[in-house]
Amino acid sequence: MGDRIFGCDVCQEVCPHNRVPREVEEPAFAPGNGVGIRPALLPLMSLDGPGFKALFRDSPVSRAKRRGLLRNVAVALGNSSDAVAMPALMAALEDPEPLVRSHSSWALGRIGGTPARAALERALAIEPEDEVRVEMRSALGKEAPTR
Repeated sequence: MGDRIFGCDVCQEVCPHNRVPREVEEPAFAPGNGVGIRPALLPLMSLDGPGFKALFRDSPVSRAKRRGLLRNVAVALGNSSDAVAMPALMAALEDPEPLVRSHSSWALGRIGGTPARAALERALAIEPEDEVRVEMRSALGKEAPTR
């Protein structure tokens, strides 16, 4: 997955029609939401429900739903191993979606370091979902992942 956050990334690269893209003036083919092909990942991690709907309302990304997009963003940030992502991932440990909390935990474990461990320990102490706790323990090196 690397730093990819949505399947359309791959589709655009492998589509033979995109080998030599042409400029077209048809409004239906214009980019719709201004996100672009390489969106900044950190701002996406803080998208709330209304923000997600406003940004991706008429986009294929809406099929993934907010939780699916943020899951993918968390994985991409973890794959980057860049400590600059830690504050956004730490904040996501409080997201209402277990899927987002779980993958943010994985990403923090991948990045590592004392601040990530401390955030994971704090979140683990209050996490209500069993499968998120398993991922947090795995990220802390306390338990093997169940996948």
